[in-house]
Amino acid sequence: MVSNEANFGPVSIARIARRVEFVPSYGQEMGVLYISGYNFGPEGGVQVGSVWADVHYRSDFFIIAVVDRSR
Repeated sequence: MVSNEANFGPVSIARIARRVEFVPSYGQEMGVLYISGYNFGPEGGVQVGSVWADVHYRSDFFIIAVVDRSR
């Protein structure tokens, strides 16, 4: 995986787990991505296919992102 930040990388992904959850406040099914690894940095996004996921938490070692299951 290559970071979308200029002059940053490479990142290393150790594991990705995806779980589909029903989020009552939005009334839709969401795919939750738990990404562990290192050197993620403070910026950059998570892309699933052609769709950018909403990043809810990130550190240098862990990212939690959510994407609409229908996408």
